[in-house]
Amino acid sequence: MFCLKSFNGTPDRICCHVGGVTKCGIKVCPGVTKVADETDEDFKTRREEFKNARTLCKDFKRKQLESSEAERARAVLRANTAPGAVPSARRKRGRQTSIADSLTQPKLIAAQEAVAQAVFETDSSFNILEHDAWKEAFARVAECGPCFVSPTCRQVGGDLLDKAHKKVQDDINTQRQPVQKFGLTLVSDGATYMSKRPILNLLAVGANLVEFIKAQNCEGKVKDKEFIAQFIIDDTG
Repeated sequence: MFCLKSFNGTPDRICCHVGGVTKCGIKVCPGVTKVADETDEDFKTRREEFKNARTLCKDFKRKQLESSEAERARAVLRANTAPGAVPSARRKRGRQTSIADSLTQPKLIAAQEAVAQAVFETDSSFNILEHDAWKEAFARVAECGPCFVSPTCRQVGGDLLDKAHKKVQDDINTQRQPVQKFGLTLVSDGATYMSKRPILNLLAVGANLVEFIKAQNCEGKVKDKEFIAQFIIDDTG
């Protein structure tokens, strides 16, 4: 570990030599420096190996969970479809497993596994499965049956995007129709967020309608009635 040099000196000089304190012409022990560098490199290597091992462990646990869920579903299917098997609690008492159910169940499990895998690989939130738009899309796909063909990226970003935009505009126009009869009232409110920025919100309120117009950062300004009036005039005319 040390340089094994021998020289006359006080214990303080030897401590300075070994401890890396350079003074009074004392040089740092090259043996200690080498060991320190090797120790630091070994630490970095071990830390990188630990990160890789932790990543592999997470992937293994995820795949193990997916595999166990799939195996559990297959076990339930085998138990329910075996000769003389007792129907599961989810089924009505006395109901027999039909041939159609036996043929459909494996396809259902395979479809559920494919949906779960798509969620995993696209880093989507699990909550997307509970979203109304997701459920509506799958309901439409089920109505099409085997004739369904998934849209391409070009279609989603082209005609389908235009149709979705038109649908939103139609919904907005439907909501705004009562405005022609009852009119609107412009209101504002303010809030101070965690970032300490004073925000002024402008909204239009009418019959069964509350529409957000704009939010204004009012840092360095006084939010008095003159400022708010001018803010509304500038944005709405």
